[in-house]
Amino acid sequence: MKLNDLTGLKELSDLIYFQCKDCGLDGEIPNWISTIGKLQYLSLSKNSLVGDLPQEIENLNDLIHLDLSDQLSRGGTGLTGNILSFSTNSVLSELYLYKNSFNGNIPNNILETTDTNLSVKIDLRRNDLDGDLPDFTRFKDLTLLLAGNRINTISEEIYCPDAEESRKDWNSGDLKKFGCDGLMCRPHSFNSIGRQSNGPYGPCEPCDVEGEAKFWGSTHCGLSDHQTFLKDFFISLDGGNWYQSHHWLEDDDICNWFGITCNDSKEVIKIDLENNGLSGSVPESIYNIQTLVSINLKENDIDFAFGGIKDLGSLDYLGLSETGVTTLAGIGQATSLTNLHLTNNNIKDIPDEFYNLINLEELYMNYNNIMGEISSKIGQLTKLKEFYLFNNKLEGKIPTELGLLQDLEFLILGRNLLTGQIPPEMNDLVNLKVLDLEGENGAKTLGLGYPLDRVEGTEKGVGLSGSLISFNNMPNLTELYLGSNSLDGPIPSDFLAGVSDKNGLIKVDLTLNDISGDLPLTLKEFNRMNLFLAGNAIDDIDESFCSLYNWMNGEVGINGCDSILCPKGTYNKYGRQLSNISPCMSCPFTYTAPNLGSISCAADTTDYSEREILSKIYESTGGITWVNKDNWVEDSVPICNWWGVHCASEDDDQAPEVVVQLKLASNNLEGTLPPQVFQLKNLKVLNIRDNDVDVDFLSIGEAISLEELYVDFTKISKLDGIGSAPQLEILRLEGNEFKGSLISEEIFSIDSLRELNIAESQFGGSLSTEIGNLSNLVNFFCHGNDLTGELPTEIGQMQNLEILVLSENRFIGTLPSEIMNLKNLETLFINSFTRNHAGLTGPLPSFQGMNKLRDIFLNSNSFTGTIPANFLNDLDNYELPIAIDLKSNRIEGNLPSELSRFSYLKIDIADNFITGIDEKLCRMSSWMSGSVDKFGCDAILCPAGTFNQYGRQSTEGAPCIPCQGSGESVKLGSTMCELEVKKEERLILEALYIACGGDNWKKKFGWLDPDIDICHWYGISCRDGGILDSILLGSNNLVGTPPRSIFKLRNLKWLWLYSNPMDFKFDGIGDATQLTSLLLDSTGLKSLDGIGDASQLTDLDLRFNKIEGPIPAELSNLINIEKLSLNDNKFTGSIPSFSRLKNLKSLRMGGNMLQGTLPDFATHTKLNTLDFSENRLSGPIPPTLLNNVHYDETIFIDLSSNTLVGDIPAALSRFDRMTLLLRDNLITGVGTGLCDKKNWNDGDVSTYECDGILCPPGSYASGTGRASKKGNECIDCEFTKYYGQSTCEPSKSSATSSNFASMTAILVAVVTFLMF
Repeated sequence: MKLNDLTGLKELSDLIYFQCKDCGLDGEIPNWISTIGKLQYLSLSKNSLVGDLPQEIENLNDLIHLDLSDQLSRGGTGLTGNILSFSTNSVLSELYLYKNSFNGNIPNNILETTDTNLSVKIDLRRNDLDGDLPDFTRFKDLTLLLAGNRINTISEEIYCPDAEESRKDWNSGDLKKFGCDGLMCRPHSFNSIGRQSNGPYGPCEPCDVEGEAKFWGSTHCGLSDHQTFLKDFFISLDGGNWYQSHHWLEDDDICNWFGITCNDSKEVIKIDLENNGLSGSVPESIYNIQTLVSINLKENDIDFAFGGIKDLGSLDYLGLSETGVTTLAGIGQATSLTNLHLTNNNIKDIPDEFYNLINLEELYMNYNNIMGEISSKIGQLTKLKEFYLFNNKLEGKIPTELGLLQDLEFLILGRNLLTGQIPPEMNDLVNLKVLDLEGENGAKTLGLGYPLDRVEGTEKGVGLSGSLISFNNMPNLTELYLGSNSLDGPIPSDFLAGVSDKNGLIKVDLTLNDISGDLPLTLKEFNRMNLFLAGNAIDDIDESFCSLYNWMNGEVGINGCDSILCPKGTYNKYGRQLSNISPCMSCPFTYTAPNLGSISCAADTTDYSEREILSKIYESTGGITWVNKDNWVEDSVPICNWWGVHCASEDDDQAPEVVVQLKLASNNLEGTLPPQVFQLKNLKVLNIRDNDVDVDFLSIGEAISLEELYVDFTKISKLDGIGSAPQLEILRLEGNEFKGSLISEEIFSIDSLRELNIAESQFGGSLSTEIGNLSNLVNFFCHGNDLTGELPTEIGQMQNLEILVLSENRFIGTLPSEIMNLKNLETLFINSFTRNHAGLTGPLPSFQGMNKLRDIFLNSNSFTGTIPANFLNDLDNYELPIAIDLKSNRIEGNLPSELSRFSYLKIDIADNFITGIDEKLCRMSSWMSGSVDKFGCDAILCPAGTFNQYGRQSTEGAPCIPCQGSGESVKLGSTMCELEVKKEERLILEALYIACGGDNWKKKFGWLDPDIDICHWYGISCRDGGILDSILLGSNNLVGTPPRSIFKLRNLKWLWLYSNPMDFKFDGIGDATQLTSLLLDSTGLKSLDGIGDASQLTDLDLRFNKIEGPIPAELSNLINIEKLSLNDNKFTGSIPSFSRLKNLKSLRMGGNMLQGTLPDFATHTKLNTLDFSENRLSGPIPPTLLNNVHYDETIFIDLSSNTLVGDIPAALSRFDRMTLLLRDNLITGVGTGLCDKKNWNDGDVSTYECDGILCPPGSYASGTGRASKKGNECIDCEFTKYYGQSTCEPSKSSATSSNFASMTAILVAVVTFLMF
């Protein structure tokens, strides 16, 4: 944008302050700038302004600050001509004209009328000013910066006396301290800033190079000052905090400095400081090192300007990926560049000057925000071999000029917003190996192996369109990615016909287009093709394709054509069978999939009558076996007379006979409710509760009148689509089985809801912050699920809420203060009876301001502190009954007398740490349903030293019983005596000693000694010196079976019995409600029966045992487990998804006999450690592996010694820190970008690149299959055909796979012979 275009500024006559720094302005400064007569502050630095300064700018008489510095760095020629004197600007004290192209002398009368008592700053550095320095001695406090010009002389008598008191403050005292050097270095001397200062830049150094440093203020001395420039570089980029800075500023030989490479003449030719903690602005003095060939500053937080890059005439490589670059202004001067890396920055446009880089061979600009069209000038870059613009915001058509880039090998333009047809000129790119034009329609879930999700178009269009061209003139093509566009028509018969190596692996992605017709038979010429076609309109695959055993990474040899495309009438999220655990599934009743490779099924869109819809419901849900089916499907009976059908006419004779209610509760419906039920346009109530029926909600948006939906106690397991219900007010989902899945976010988008019941439905995870969207909700029932985590503060936004029931979950943290915003709340339940865990913590709130809250049930949590004196003191009526349950928390102190304000209080506060009751409360005769009138204080809490099972007396037959012995607790409301607990614990431990051969234990101090407290027995520890909480007897020669009573130790948290030859049983483990850590590794364990009852476990170690068979399903009940170790057993079968184990962080199952494919664990958000090494896993590594784990986690994955196939997914590159072990599989490739992950494998990838992940085919590394800093190297080996082999011999896996394929081929041939 030209500054002259901002004409609206002329109208702002009162404008005082205007700044437009680095905002893309160009052109000349207009004369009308002087019309803004009151302007005091004008800053236009770091733009691309040109031309002379207009004389009119001197008419700005109120101007105090003028900054026009640096008009060069963004690629312009800068401001030119002579500097104005500004002699009439009497208040101008800050003048910044640094880094332009001003020439001539500095005016003698510059700032002539400026008040000499002001602090004046003048910056004229980096121009072409010459001549003598005028007299500035009239100023007392002056900062004068002049380096980098051609100043010939200054008056040393005026400027340089060391003791001149009147100029002691010049240049922050540098003039007084260093004489003339504090102003400018004398001719034939220099430093990096052109003067000596108190800063870190040092004195002015002598320059003996002929013809160099001829003027005052020189900043360099030919090639002899590389050390000075690097010192400036180090200081400017916070060198003291670099990760590595060996020898910098310490060794006189700069060639020894970390990251610096010199030629034989000791001249610096390379700077390589990638990912080294650099921060700040790269100083322009770096451009004075004119011998530089390569600069690599990737992955640093720096500001890089290209303004002086023209001086680096030999620069070949420039690496600035992940540095924060925002503009390419000035880059057109770097005409020697052949390699340019700018990935993952914030660049928004490519300037025309960019196409001056005609020597470029490699260009990487992925993951920026580049907008606009690809210029036709791209055809000028004829030397390009690798061109990457992946994931930007490019629009428009692909320019035909790309066909001129005959040397191109990699063209990566995917995930932009390109439109139009693929130009046929692209077929002329005969050297192309990889072409990526995927996802031009805005799709984000892309990549081979990902679940597919069709994007119907964005604001920018639908991607590339038109017919698929044949690409038949590309002999070297191995990868073609065109998925998620709008290409149509059939696949050409000569598609890829020109590929020369038809035995090599070729990957083709055409998913999610509109391609139709049959698969051309000519494709059978390819021996190893991975062809992805799902989500199109493919009609047929010839049966002969089903025997191409090497296709799809060998999956066709296992699953036939289903591995290419799902058959008609079936679907899955991949559109093909990916493994045994993702088969092609039949479409639900009344849904269809008319094409091959469907990723979803479409509902029947026929416009049915109400009778037809009801008939479909009857047929699809087993109407013949309904409990009551009176009049159903009777042709002679009106549908309004069918049992359970209610019409509007029943309530109003004048109303039409349309169905408004369908009530079929508890009627033995089975199957799936047809989606046509939502076509009943007048239906207000649908009640099918208590039936074995499933419901698909994808069409619920058609139910425009539906207000009440009762689907509780049915067979619903997913809620996709339910958020589109337009009028729903009541939704009851109680009693379904969602198997640990998160509560669908769609529910929280139904803002019309007034009642929501999702209780007892096996929901897991945390309660979403989106809950706050339900601002109209009155009743919310969510009890009896497996919800964890903290309650979201957004719960306070539901200000119409009257009933909130969250009991029997596993919430933690404090009760959010925002809950006090629920002024209409009457009932609050967040308690527990069956689930022993810490629960909510923190001080008990007062609930002040909540004037309707009368029922509070918070028992079995961990609330602390005292009961506030103002507890519920804002209730609007103290005379109404109030129920408070705070039993089994950690509340202490006295019951305050202020509670006497309540006339009819029922409070249960037993099993806390209450030490007193105000006597006034013991006279509240109506409290506790009248029990206080009978039993006094005992009706509230049992006195200290007594107990009963309730902690209080409520009847004559249940008095508070004295505890035997001394030393009892002083707390009130005990439900048992501590002495009794200790006796019980001793008896259990004695039973353990006897049952497990205690006499032969290695260590047994104190055991069975009646005079020694059990807390001092070997291996036993107690909480607070009292209650037993740990048994730590690992490797102590325990034998036999521990008694079941061990689980009766009610406070037991840690049970470590590892490395003992025993026969452990899990019977009764559910009684150990506090048990969190169980270590039974190396015990000879053979069975896990009963382990599922230990739902409170967080750490379970069962390694090195003898457990056989499939992984038991009951492990999925361990919903709190964080660390699960099952290595080195004899588990068989497939790996479950463990989807209910939401807290899982570490899963180790190496050294078993597990088979099938590797799950992606995509629902887990905390899982960072996976070990499935030394099993029998097959198939590819899922691209979605750990898809929901945060990218900043440190990841450990060991999949060594399996038979996994295909490439390592490029999607794993989102993790910055990973240890990935994959030796001895059947890996055929390493995904794009993985070899750049410098922090992977303890930095081995930084040192060895791809070899640090896996050795390539034709090589091996003994024991590891990869190179590492521990001495492993990739050594040539003719036998290895796959990545990551650890021995130099023919792969057993390869031989097995080859034999299987051969045997299958022979079997097919024999069968064919017999048939004919």
